[in-house]
Amino acid sequence: MLEEDLDNCLAAMLKLNRMAPLVEDIRAFAARVRSEQEPAMVELGMRLFHNKSLSASQDASCSSCHHPAIGCGGDDLSMPVGINAIDTALLGPGRSDGVNEVPIVPRNSQAICNASLWSRGLFWDNRVSLSPDGVLRTDSRDVTNNTVNAVGPGSLALLIAQAHFPVTAPPEMGDITDFGYDDSVDENFTSYREDILAASLDTAAWGALFTSAFGDPEINFSRIAQAIAAYEAVQIFIDNPFFEYVEGNLEVLNAEEKRGAITFMSRDAGCTFCHKGAFFTSEALMAANYPQIGIGTDASGSGADLGERGLWGLEPSVRLLC
Repeated sequence: MLEEDLDNCLAAMLKLNRMAPLVEDIRAFAARVRSEQEPAMVELGMRLFHNKSLSASQDASCSSCHHPAIGCGGDDLSMPVGINAIDTALLGPGRSDGVNEVPIVPRNSQAICNASLWSRGLFWDNRVSLSPDGVLRTDSRDVTNNTVNAVGPGSLALLIAQAHFPVTAPPEMGDITDFGYDDSVDENFTSYREDILAASLDTAAWGALFTSAFGDPEINFSRIAQAIAAYEAVQIFIDNPFFEYVEGNLEVLNAEEKRGAITFMSRDAGCTFCHKGAFFTSEALMAANYPQIGIGTDASGSGADLGERGLWGLEPSVRLLC
């Protein structure tokens, strides 16, 4: 394609994919989410996110696998290393527990930037999900009820619900059975979060921060999850050359980038079957046609994940999700 024809062709592709209104929508949504987060809540969430007190042995924090400065909130590792790291201060490449040749955390660390833009589900297998009519689903009745009681089906419901699970995942932040809890009983996970994790935050050190965020110094895990969610919610990064082009700056992309965009958005290429819209995802679960990396979350050891589909009765062969 001649270079002088690229802008006209790309304009047609943008119109075909309704990209201009979608970019406008995502910018408006991002602005609303940012404006809804109180600075005191974000400050508390940031301190909790980077604090090792929320792990069983106090040797791992959320940021041990999801540091904002690494990979947009990942860790630059194929598979993360949570607890029992040889050097708990070392993040990213080189982090090891010195025992497991293959890390035992089931999946790659997902980036936390733009996490608040997901509307359908979180985790690789959407096992924390929100239906179109606003019904929150998790594999814990307690977590579902606690989240709904705290915020209902609000914009942070997914993030708040998600924040409950890594702290009770044995390879990530700790095993509740080490504290005498029976992990076959859902209520015991709730008790652990409250009696061990929330109780580890001393009121003298944390009370003022909780008062600034919530109006009083009470510390419980529901509040911890809300604060962490608020901190994650403001990490939205959508200022990029492609959006600028969509909004009218035709000089921000070079010729090869324009050709790439045309190819990507062409229906013949098939890219937008999965990567549609301004967020470049359908948020749908897709069967993976490549070997799974990581041990997965399915108890059969197949390398599959249980997830949203598995929760509603589909066979393990359908759970090989990308």
